[in-house]
Amino acid sequence: MTLPSPKGTYQNNSSRYQETADILKKTVQKWSVARIIFFVVVLVLLIYLANERLSSWVLALLFVSPFIFAYLVKQHRKYKERWGLDQILVDINRQELQRLQHKFEGMPTGQEHYMALHTYHPDLDILGRHSLFQLINRAATPGGESMLAYWLSTPAAPQNIATRQEAVKELKPLLDWRQQFAAIGLYHRKSHATLEPLKDWLHSPNVVLPRTMYRVAFATLPPLTVLLILAFLFLNISFWWIIGAAIVNTFVVFRLAPAAKVAEEAAYNSITILKGSAGMFELLENGNWQSPYLKELQQQFLKGEIRVSGQIRELSRILDGLESRSNGLYMILNTLFLQDLYWMLRAERWKERVKADIDAWFDALYAWEALNSIAGLAYSEPEWVFPEIVPASEHLYEAQELGHPLLPLGRVTNDFSLKGKGEVVLITGSNMAGKSTFLRTVGINAVLALTGAPVCARQMRISCMQVFTSMRTQDSLAENVSSFYAELQRIRQLLRLLRASSVQETLAADLPTQELALPPDANPDLPVLFLLDEILKGTNSADRHKGAAALIRQLQGLNASGMISTHDLDLGQTASGAGLRNYSFNSEVIGQEIRFNYKLEPGLCTSFNASALMAKMGIDIDQREGQQQRTTS
Repeated sequence: MTLPSPKGTYQNNSSRYQETADILKKTVQKWSVARIIFFVVVLVLLIYLANERLSSWVLALLFVSPFIFAYLVKQHRKYKERWGLDQILVDINRQELQRLQHKFEGMPTGQEHYMALHTYHPDLDILGRHSLFQLINRAATPGGESMLAYWLSTPAAPQNIATRQEAVKELKPLLDWRQQFAAIGLYHRKSHATLEPLKDWLHSPNVVLPRTMYRVAFATLPPLTVLLILAFLFLNISFWWIIGAAIVNTFVVFRLAPAAKVAEEAAYNSITILKGSAGMFELLENGNWQSPYLKELQQQFLKGEIRVSGQIRELSRILDGLESRSNGLYMILNTLFLQDLYWMLRAERWKERVKADIDAWFDALYAWEALNSIAGLAYSEPEWVFPEIVPASEHLYEAQELGHPLLPLGRVTNDFSLKGKGEVVLITGSNMAGKSTFLRTVGINAVLALTGAPVCARQMRISCMQVFTSMRTQDSLAENVSSFYAELQRIRQLLRLLRASSVQETLAADLPTQELALPPDANPDLPVLFLLDEILKGTNSADRHKGAAALIRQLQGLNASGMISTHDLDLGQTASGAGLRNYSFNSEVIGQEIRFNYKLEPGLCTSFNASALMAKMGIDIDQREGQQQRTTS
């Protein structure tokens, strides 16, 4: 049986959720109208019964109507949330259709995680507009996006790659579950939402619990106020007794106000994330997961007597109470019954119970979102494959029909292999023939493989390596650095990385900050896969040739292998030998037309097109000079 295509599935899902959203919208409107009608009817009845002096009926109506109205509000809220979730599910499936066309407008870019001096961020389009992040990301929370960006920026250990692959394979076919998981988080996502103020509050000292004064005040003052109000109503005591109690309560409220304000700000910034994450945690808790990594993550949520989803919902209710501090009714109740003290006591007791675990809960949730994102990529690209990870000592990169994941239209694939420590592949080729794109193809698929994601290839075997690129080096007027010197700095960073025995040693090296930036847990002990484009392009031919040959010899003696592209054919001829292979991209000039096949071929480049390209731009080229140029080249 032929499985439906991802495109057809996303189209069907979009239509299905749109139909249910339209139905739910009408249901929401009905419950909204019912609330208004009920309110008006109760108001009219109260006026009528009061005029008729039917006090018992008035009291009965006042007692019953709030419960009925609360039910109507609850029903309205329930259907409104379902309607909102279905609307988001429509958007999710439409975004999936956009991703299939590589149209990423309006999607998060991950640009906030971009590091200009990262070992490969600047050259491989990992983050930013039209990036690998946009192709993969299905995270619903900022924390999930950060985790995915981190995974794309840091090679995982071989055992972690294997467990991620297994988890992604389990999640891949669960399309409806994955989309529901994302929709719950997106429904509650707000632009200002962040957990940082909440985490700061959780790790700050308690204010209420350590002080006996506050506990005694809460145990005595609110009950005393209630007794005074009852005495005023039924025993006709002076109202000044209630005012006196309110003054005493106000003193306690004033003393507690700074701490309550901090908790209120934490609530404002985090409440929507907590509400969304509670539903996400519940889905994760209820799953019957099989892969070891998913089971390990799930265990983070099932440790205590109360599940994490229940703990988070309890905190949400507490923070909802604190977030109401600016409400007029709350202020009255706070003065009479110490509402701040009530919510702060509950909050600090919750804090003491779970503060040691909350970071682990959310880290596990964010890891699940990253896996969910990779599973979405695997589902949308069914022809991509999961690579086989081989020992780092093999220095292996072997792929069949390797293509660039961000170039779907007219994608040209190539077979490629790189085997053994010190091996260097030299790529020569005419202008626009595909040298730089192929280097990026090799690099970006290595990043996918070392993240635990499928790769754009028919087959791949790869060692766990640290990818390092030097392609888009640019001059900087602000730092008074030429493009040639910027490239030298990049190469120096590569050599420092290769010679370092640890990240700490590398970072402690006597280098200006702009010359070295590694991922937070980059491992310089890993073999390095270097990809250097148009090496030493900013200097004359003789210097370039001499410097490039020396660099190749140096790299061959270090814990690295990789690719270097160049226009210098002499470099391929004179530097050939053990550990160096020549490949090329060629073009064909037929009349006024230049044709490219973008296929990798063994040997040095045999075709040149600079003169033809210049002629197409309207620059007069002497054909004899062109022939002489081709001869000398």
